[in-house]
Amino acid sequence: MADGSYIRLHRKMTEWEWYSDINTKVLFLHLLLKANWKAKEWQGMTVDRGQFISSYSKLSEETALTTGEIRTALNHLKKTGEVTHKQFNKFGLFTVLNYDKYQYNDSQENSQLTVSQQSNDMLLATTNKEKNDINKKKEKNNTLCAEVVAYLNDKTGKNFRASTAETQRHICARIEDGYTLEDFKRVIDVKCKQWLNTEREIYLRPKTLFIPSNFDSYLNDFVNKTYDENSNCFKLAKCFENFIQKLDSKFEYENINLVCTSFEQLTINGRTPKEIYAVMATMFKSNNKYMIKKYSDYQLFCKDFEKIGRDLIIDNKGGA
Repeated sequence: MADGSYIRLHRKMTEWEWYSDINTKVLFLHLLLKANWKAKEWQGMTVDRGQFISSYSKLSEETALTTGEIRTALNHLKKTGEVTHKQFNKFGLFTVLNYDKYQYNDSQENSQLTVSQQSNDMLLATTNKEKNDINKKKEKNNTLCAEVVAYLNDKTGKNFRASTAETQRHICARIEDGYTLEDFKRVIDVKCKQWLNTEREIYLRPKTLFIPSNFDSYLNDFVNKTYDENSNCFKLAKCFENFIQKLDSKFEYENINLVCTSFEQLTINGRTPKEIYAVMATMFKSNNKYMIKKYSDYQLFCKDFEKIGRDLIIDNKGGA
């Protein structure tokens, strides 16, 4: 607009309160077209940018509106702070308020466009990165969901769909909690071992296995697997059993494999032999039925426990 040959109109003008009033809209557009795009001198006075000299009759002639319609429309524009009008003896000074808001000059436009473009570029770059990150995360979660559901279906013989909104919500929520694919597989393995071919088999489903109130508890359940008699875990469990039988000859494990699993889990979690037998000693002492009667026998037990426990930690999986 270097020579003032055109004006700018924003599409938001269609939302303007006077847009549906034909006469007011026509007059306002005419005032925008007639207003000075730069200050001018007229008969000894300065007519600033956004102002011009005219009269009701002249405006009526230029817009084909009656003088009465011009007055009514002008009152509308004055009422809402669009225009002011100062009457002199033979003419009127019309001012379009906020003219610069409607019509940038070139320096304003270039400056604002530069700043705006830079801001937009930065915002676009940030937005694109965020979108890419979100898309990558969503893709990764979808892949993990598919793997988890496929594993569950394979273990249970069922046909759950990874695309189900509820299933995705539960799995993705656990992923956000920091759980891994191996954690999901362990939960599935544990509960399949416990529930398959029982009345609880119906609960081998995503909405039971993967909800927050169940998942961590299931993850820490011990699987009742069978240990070889030559495994370190089995030797460790027998060592403890033999010691207790010295105090109570009738003592016998109900399920030695559960005891083996407990010892294995302790070592996998990084417990040292000293810590392990300290824990077991505490358990042992807390039950009056097996209160230690021969401290020397307990010392011997601790030595065996420590040796087998050390081998167990080196093997890391209990040699089962």
